[in-house]
Amino acid sequence: TVDPGPSPLVQARPYALKEPSSYDRSVPAPLVIGLHGYGDGDNADAFEAWLKLAPVAAARGYLYALPSGTLDRMKLPFWNATDACCNFYKSKVDDVAYISAVIDDVARTHALDRARVYVVGVSGGAIMAHRLACDLSDKIAAIFSVSGATYADASKCKPTSPVSVVELHGDADDTVVYDGGTSRETGASYPGARDTIAHWKSYDGCVGELKERKTLDLESSV
Repeated sequence: TVDPGPSPLVQARPYALKEPSSYDRSVPAPLVIGLHGYGDGDNADAFEAWLKLAPVAAARGYLYALPSGTLDRMKLPFWNATDACCNFYKSKVDDVAYISAVIDDVARTHALDRARVYVVGVSGGAIMAHRLACDLSDKIAAIFSVSGATYADASKCKPTSPVSVVELHGDADDTVVYDGGTSRETGASYPGARDTIAHWKSYDGCVGELKERKTLDLESSV
C-alpha cells in the first residue's frame, strides 16, 4: 500500500514523538500522550520537564507523544476541552480531531498497540484528557488526570466503551478547585474530584459505592 503521509491536521500542528531504544517494529507498542496545561510558559517541553515521563516511557518500551495546543488571543497555548476550559476566546479549533489524528499518525509510522493508548494531562491538559475519554473512548484505554475535571453536566460525555481513569488532585488547589467551581472566563461550572470520579463510575458501569481511601500526601513540602 502507498503511505498517504500525515493528515492535514498533523501537518499543520506537528508533534514530538519519542521512541524507546528497545522499540521493535515487529511488536506493537503502547502509546502515552502528554498534554500540557494552560498558562504562561506551559507547553510540551515544560510538561516533560516537570513530569519527566520520557525516561519512564523508554524504560517500559512505550512510544511517547507530546503534542501542543494552539495559541489563543493572549498567546497562551490551550486545549479546546470542556465548556469550562480552556477555549476562552471561542476558537473553532477541534482538538479532539487533532489528537485522534495524532494517534492515527503514530499508527501510520509505527507498530501501535491500539488497545493500549493512554493520555496524561495536567490542569487544562487534564481537562482535555477527560474530554478525549468522553469522545475518543474507542481509541483511548485510560487517562491520568492531574488537577482536571470532566463536564459538570454528565450528559455531555458519551463514551462508547469503558475508560480507566485516575484523578490526582490536591485539595488545596486554588485554580481547578478540588470541590469544583465555576470558570471565571466562561461562566461554566466544573465538578470536583469526587464528582468527576462519580461521573466516570456511571459511564464505566462500575458497581458498588465509591469508597474513600486514606489521603496520600505525595509532596509534604506543598
